[in-house]
Amino acid sequence: MKFQALMRVKIFLFLVLGLLILVYCAAQKKAEKKKAQKKEIILYGKVEVYSKDEVYIVSNWKSRSRISYRLTDKHNIKKLISKNGKILKVKALLLKMQSPWGGKIKILKIIEENSEKE
Repeated sequence: MKFQALMRVKIFLFLVLGLLILVYCAAQKKAEKKKAQKKEIILYGKVEVYSKDEVYIVSNWKSRSRISYRLTDKHNIKKLISKNGKILKVKALLLKMQSPWGGKIKILKIIEENSEKE
């Protein structure tokens, strides 16, 4: 009788330990994926303003294969509203690519501003 109870306790502990290992591995993968998504990029594109909350930098804007990056930080949105239609080169943090044609960025620094509107 004691042997069966001891075996049940061992099996229970083994299952709990296995479950904890699985949960830990899943959490690590999720953290790595989230960390990998955020990376610094240099972006050259045209500023497009659709509303006071929707400001985009569009790379390859003359082509049908353009990529639109939506700004997420309110401070830079206010600064870029006045630059609608201008071409900028920016250093940005890519937060998320939502599709092959668009993503979300946070501007770290405006490197260059082209004074001509194209």
